Amino acid sequence: MSMDFSLNQIECICQVLYNDQEIDRLKTFLSKISTTTMYHNNEVIVKCRALVLFVNKEFTELFKILNNFPFSVYNHNEMQNLWYQAKYAQIEISRGHQLNAVAKYRVRKKFPPPKTIWDGDQVTYYFKDKSRNYLAEQFVHNSYPSIVEKKFMAKKSGLTITQVSNWFKNRRQRDKTLSNFKTRGITQNGLSYHQPTDFEVATEFHEHFEENTDTALYDAKFHETACSDSSKSYFDHDFSFHCHQSGNYSSSFSHLNSSDEDFSVTSIKHN
Repeated sequence: MSMDFSLNQIECICQVLYNDQEIDRLKTFLSKISTTTMYHNNEVIVKCRALVLFVNKEFTELFKILNNFPFSVYNHNEMQNLWYQAKYAQIEISRGHQLNAVAKYRVRKKFPPPKTIWDGDQVTYYFKDKSRNYLAEQFVHNSYPSIVEKKFMAKKSGLTITQVSNWFKNRRQRDKTLSNFKTRGITQNGLSYHQPTDFEVATEFHEHFEENTDTALYDAKFHETACSDSSKSYFDHDFSFHCHQSGNYSSSFSHLNSSDEDFSVTSIKHN
């Protein structure tokens, strides 16, 4: 195989199969590539190998790659997604049942991704801490920003206008829920009840929020890739992997239009 194609051609073929999620064809193609150091150190090929290992549930070998290969920053989100989904699947297999949102949150806290695929900046519900903190500062001054202000904040934080709008909407709802928790213990049917402490309020609110928030999905970006003849390019789209207890793994793709808050989902199953 290595004598028939140049390295650039192999990269292009791998990237096309990766983008199209042609797992079986990608697996076959990789098996025919020469096992030389040159190919083992090529990031596109290593990324494709990682995906195949994930689908095949070869988690030990997958973690070895993710722990040791220094991926470029633009591949971090994709590899972090593989890391977390592999951790979820590994634990689900050992426990014999699927993890809920709270259990997955605990897995993420216990098994952070290695430095080879992570810059150390915490991501909270898809947002990096610096973006989230910036929005929180703006919320203090104005909880109902105008569209012009949202555009400015989106540019400043590196988020989309839809993400900023959703963050403010969710933050207002959380504050309303927190306020309800605080007042719940004062009176009920004319009788006095225990006024909860700040610690009790925070604990109950956290449990309520975790139980009612789906944190299982991790968005990652496919970056635009063009073949050498520039005749075909693949534009950015969000994707997330879902592990199924039955032993079948599917790759679900979520396409989000920046002007629309609705997702359309399609699935491809691999046995």
